[in-house]
Amino acid sequence: MEAIGGFYMTSSVVSIEKQFQITSRMSGLMVSAGDFGYIPSVIFVSYLGGKGNRAKWIGGGCLLIAFANFLISMSNFLFPVGNANTVNATEISSIRILTGSPFSMCSVSLNALRIKIKSIKCSTDPSNSGPFVMIFVGLLILGIGRTMPFSLGLPLVDDNVRGRNLPVYLAGMFFIRILGPVLGLMIGSVTNKYYYSFSAPPGISPRDPMWIGRWWAGFLGIAIIMFGPSLALYFFPVPKKVQKKFSLALIDRNIVKDQEGNAIIPQTIAEKFHDFASTIKAVLKAPVYLGMLFGRILDVLAFKGFFLFLPKYLEVQFGMPQHKINFYMGIIGVTGFATGVVTGSLVMRKFKLRGRKAAAYVTICSAVAACLSFINAAVGCKSVLSNIGDLSNLIQLHILSSETFHSSKFKNNIFGEFNNACNERCNCDSAPLYPVCNSRGESFYSPCHAGCALNFSVVSDSFERVSNFKYVARDFCSQDDCESKIVLYLINMAVSGIFGGMGLIPSILMILRFNAFILPILKLEERNINILSLFISATLPSPVIWGWIIDKSCILWNNVCGDPVRGACAIYDSDQLRIQLHMIYGLMRTVGLFADLWVLYFAKNLILISEEKTGFKI
Repeated sequence: MEAIGGFYMTSSVVSIEKQFQITSRMSGLMVSAGDFGYIPSVIFVSYLGGKGNRAKWIGGGCLLIAFANFLISMSNFLFPVGNANTVNATEISSIRILTGSPFSMCSVSLNALRIKIKSIKCSTDPSNSGPFVMIFVGLLILGIGRTMPFSLGLPLVDDNVRGRNLPVYLAGMFFIRILGPVLGLMIGSVTNKYYYSFSAPPGISPRDPMWIGRWWAGFLGIAIIMFGPSLALYFFPVPKKVQKKFSLALIDRNIVKDQEGNAIIPQTIAEKFHDFASTIKAVLKAPVYLGMLFGRILDVLAFKGFFLFLPKYLEVQFGMPQHKINFYMGIIGVTGFATGVVTGSLVMRKFKLRGRKAAAYVTICSAVAACLSFINAAVGCKSVLSNIGDLSNLIQLHILSSETFHSSKFKNNIFGEFNNACNERCNCDSAPLYPVCNSRGESFYSPCHAGCALNFSVVSDSFERVSNFKYVARDFCSQDDCESKIVLYLINMAVSGIFGGMGLIPSILMILRFNAFILPILKLEERNINILSLFISATLPSPVIWGWIIDKSCILWNNVCGDPVRGACAIYDSDQLRIQLHMIYGLMRTVGLFADLWVLYFAKNLILISEEKTGFKI
């Protein structure tokens, strides 16, 4: 459940952005709150958790996670921002209700009333800072809570499992952790089928770009389910300490002694700080450890933010609804990565790879994954949103040198560029995004921009047209090409995930083994500080960087009360987004590949699998 709650956020980012009108940069910063909470707390938890009842610590952490999920879900009820009223089919004929419908028609008076109502609402100075702060704090608490189960598990297994069996145990741990994200995305695929309020406005469905999934239900459900077991784990009795016969042998092998044979153990705070500083200095002088750590940091820096915003990209590029995107990402992408993790551990155990053979294996896996990233840059199609974005680009190029571009009227009206002779009398400037197509497949920003009058049928999603073509509807928007292209994209993503997972276990073993060799006196909490906190630090800037990259491809922003900075992006340049996203991701993986080549040069005698736990050699 801890892994499910931490990864469910990926399936909720798009809906949160739409509901609270948050940019991708802000949502990236919001998601990074979990790492802001994790990194400082891991030092204290690693130190104190190793000295107390680990079950109580893990239970307390899971209670924090449950509370964090509950807090995040409450932002929906405390800040119920929305663009559409929840009305039934009979009420939509009312002029008052029509002004809040998810689409607008060709009517000067109706659209003028829509603008007036919007202006009145803006006089109350609505803001997205409230939900942003609340979700940020919730994710911050979630990051602190997940420190307990995460940091007290991996090093514990490393200290208590025979060397030859360690890859299998690590693979089992990571496989279970990966099942959490799969279930998290599956839950997201279910919740995104339902509108965020309890009744969706007529005429809007999950395939519409302005659809907001019921993201809060997943967080609330996870909080309720986690509370009981976490509370029981917190009150788990303290186990009796049993003196092990081989404890002296372990101490004799690992402890540092003076000339008289006495153990040298830091006592005062100053001595412990000096010992910690010397430990970090020793790590920074180790070429294999530095190379592996730098390579994995680049991989995490590339993967976390990319995967976080992948649902948004798939929706923009291929026009797929969010509930289907989350389902396929969970089944194909994450499962492929889990398969790679298990395969990599079996390869390590079967062939007993060590030294440069293991480093070469990691290098090959990284190279294949990087190449597949570049290949996906060429897999694209023209969805409805892509066609509207292309139309916007053409219009902008046409008016760049015209006087209209330099007028304040145009600068303050980002949606006015879709106006034409057909809809010039419709007052469509305030029309919300609701893409429709005519019988020839031509895309329009909204029924208003298509010139549709008020005579329409909500049930059939068809709108009477007052120009050359009689009807426009969502059903006229063909996406046959996108349906075949997304299959190819998902296959590439699955294969890339398999190769990425295959190199994970050898990479972690290299870090663990080299750390254990060069720093034999490290205890559980100190090894956590040097491995986990440095490794996880790459996740801090990743969502912010990728959010900024996503926003760079935005063409039209939702103008919230005259301030486009406060709105979410409505239309992207899909070609620019596709190329930019995958080229940067591929370049990051390529730079990480050079780090693997660095390790390949220095990792000549590094032993990753041994019959005895303490049989290290370099």
